[in-house]
Amino acid sequence: MLKKSVDMLLAPPVITADNKDKSTQYGNFGKSTELKVNVYSIPKYSSIRWYRGNMHLISDKYITKEEPVIVKDLFHGVEVQLDGYKITLTISDLLETGFTNFTLRLYYSSQYVEHKVNLDISSECSETPSNFSINSSGETSITVQWIPGYSGGHTQTFCVEYRITGSRIWILKEIKTDYQLDKYNLYTLSGLQDKSSYELRMYAQNMLNQSQKTDIATSTTLQSGTTDEIQPVSFVGISE
Repeated sequence: MLKKSVDMLLAPPVITADNKDKSTQYGNFGKSTELKVNVYSIPKYSSIRWYRGNMHLISDKYITKEEPVIVKDLFHGVEVQLDGYKITLTISDLLETGFTNFTLRLYYSSQYVEHKVNLDISSECSETPSNFSINSSGETSITVQWIPGYSGGHTQTFCVEYRITGSRIWILKEIKTDYQLDKYNLYTLSGLQDKSSYELRMYAQNMLNQSQKTDIATSTTLQSGTTDEIQPVSFVGISE
């Protein structure tokens, strides 16, 4: 009786509204591919399971990862940002039989919620932006630069993720301005903290999927009261 009462008090995990356009995701035959689902869960779910059909995926071919991210959901019709999780299933050496439906189950106590994702064959995704680096820094802003890659034949957008060095949560900023191919493009992130070290990375996305992320670049905003100047760039490796 006590266990049943506890189960009733636990709020189920929520598959957030920003998954709406990701019910079908894409991969390439013979390559590794990722399925991603955003979740809001307080208290946090107790365990994660992925299924292909009715088969629980437990072999080394399938790796599950979770990371804290800002997710977007709707509250009384208004979009809100929440501290949530991105759950990623990495499938290595994708076979023809892998292009099917997958089910994510999130357990809380003795219950679970589930979310289905269809994996389809990708035509062409956006290429990863090249030469991503810091152009300059101000007191509360950082300007980045990059050269766009091939769009995959579809309209593409660019997204910058940034965080204060040492933080675990990436903040996403979608760039909604026009861009020029084969040339450096600039974008300024504003509203940052002064005299703070930031890590930044970028990816491109089209209607099919998103590119790989660039290497991480770092820059420090200036102390309030100083003038803008170009900051050195430090690459610290391939982002995960």
